[in-house]
Amino acid sequence: NGDRLSVVSMDYAGSWKNVHLFGEAALSNNGKPAFVQGLLTSVAPSTDVALVYRCYDMAYQSLYAKGFGDNYRTVNESGLYTGVTVKVNARFKVDAYADVFRFPWLKYRSSAPSDGKDFLLQGSYTPNKKTALLLRYNYRQGSENTLLPDNPVKVLMQITSTRIRFQWSLQANKQLSVKTRLEYNRYEAGEGAQQGWMIYQDAAYHFPHMPFVISGRLSRFRTSSYDTRIYATESSVLYENAVSQLYGRGWQYYLN
Repeated sequence: NGDRLSVVSMDYAGSWKNVHLFGEAALSNNGKPAFVQGLLTSVAPSTDVALVYRCYDMAYQSLYAKGFGDNYRTVNESGLYTGVTVKVNARFKVDAYADVFRFPWLKYRSSAPSDGKDFLLQGSYTPNKKTALLLRYNYRQGSENTLLPDNPVKVLMQITSTRIRFQWSLQANKQLSVKTRLEYNRYEAGEGAQQGWMIYQDAAYHFPHMPFVISGRLSRFRTSSYDTRIYATESSVLYENAVSQLYGRGWQYYLN
């Protein structure tokens, strides 16, 4: 309520040897704080590590803040994120992260304090300059309001989501490039498990003697519900970006 809001903040960064520290602390005019502190370092020539801790008060107020976190708003959250990148060799790289977080007050789809965790493991393999392979596993656990049979009031229950993605990209020559993606999603809540999958094929052709590119995609998807939706970034015209949100059963196709 009201027509004025004041926030003061300070950001900082510094490096020492192979360690880089950065962060920001803020205070809204109701006296509630928010801060984030990060660390980047190389623990070995082939291994990089990132640590980020955030703590946003449940009553912190800022209209345009976009703080690092799991929630869509910079408020009502604390958590610790750890990320690791290991370059096994010139062609194979492993990325992983673990994020453990807590929401000390009510939030969207959660009518009580809740917590959760998010883990990801991804391998990238480039056997040559033209081919790239990617395999990703993502596991997420949280809590949401769930409507159980014979119970008119929603209760907070644990939900889990498992996503697996395989992607293959090929730059056949200077003109033609193709990409194939297969993604699977499994969602488990109080009422049971739901599943969804998607497969798409991308192709793009650059005409050799003309400033002209033609590209397109054909997708096939099938999910049990909105909870097993699958996201996919779309290629579009210059300066335009879009993300598909696919659920239900159907086809999607476009041509640029």
